[in-house]
Amino acid sequence: MNNESTYAKKFNALLKKMPESDIETPQRDAVTQMIIGFLQWDASSKQAELAYRKLMGVMVDNNDLRVSMPEEIAEQLGSRYPRSDERIERLRDSLQEVFVREHAIEARSLETKSKKDVRHYFDTLPGMVPYVSAMVCLLTFGAHAIPVDDKLADLLKAEGVVDPDATIEEIERFLERQVKAGDGVDVHLRLQSWVEAGSKRVHAAKSSKKKVAKKAARKPAKKTTKKKTAKTTSKKKTTKRRVTKKK
Repeated sequence: MNNESTYAKKFNALLKKMPESDIETPQRDAVTQMIIGFLQWDASSKQAELAYRKLMGVMVDNNDLRVSMPEEIAEQLGSRYPRSDERIERLRDSLQEVFVREHAIEARSLETKSKKDVRHYFDTLPGMVPYVSAMVCLLTFGAHAIPVDDKLADLLKAEGVVDPDATIEEIERFLERQVKAGDGVDVHLRLQSWVEAGSKRVHAAKSSKKKVAKKAARKPAKKTTKKKTAKTTSKKKTTKRRVTKKK
């Protein structure tokens, strides 16, 4: 990334202003964490947790999710879930490849692998996106990674703390160089909370603009009525008096 030292100072200054995150990250197996990652990618942690609970409420397990039809998954996510069709397609492709590699919906072969090999395993799954791969490696395997999706990238660019032309992968590598390995989880959660708070502000601003526009549309235009001033011309009647002359 060009001017990395300048951006590094700006990012660290921004990071110091960020409050602690209240997002909880329970320890999960790799496949479950991958599913959560796909549900959270370009969405929110609350949306992801709720969506996974709904899915597991109607399905037996993660393998049942793998063999479910896209429309069945979409029904549980709801029509307003962001990038729903693409998300489901990517998730199903990755789950299927895990099954092909493992002959089960478990990543047992990774238990003895290095963190570098683990990252390669997930990066090479069909349908995988960098955010999900980084999230699984960070939260399940303790690898050094900072998940970056479009929402985070856009906010970082808007704040001027990364190169405006940087790709997702370049931003991720930049953040990993700025954050110590032991602080990865904390920084990831703070960034996620920051993104979600920013999204709420944007949504609230858009909603208020829509309300103002609706009120303006409903409000009838004031009619400007010109008062007609009737000109009344009163004609003065002149009465002639008859004068009688004395003889």
